[in-house]
Amino acid sequence: MCVTAPARVIVVDADGATVLLGGRQRRASTLVRPDTTVGDWVVVGAGTILERISDEKAMRQLLAVRDAYREET
Repeated sequence: MCVTAPARVIVVDADGATVLLGGRQRRASTLVRPDTTVGDWVVVGAGTILERISDEKAMRQLLAVRDAYREET
């Protein structure tokens, strides 16, 4: 199973991107989305940037994840 999550792009270089995901910096491939730029909100799955999303969609998804986590605890 692949879990996706919204992340903020903080660095883009020749080898991919660094994203801020869950408060931690992670590397992500830009192979699927080579047009990724710093500041984009993106959906990352299996270490790959799958799509760019709007600020509003990112916030909705982050709130949904937070609420689901609260229900589990």
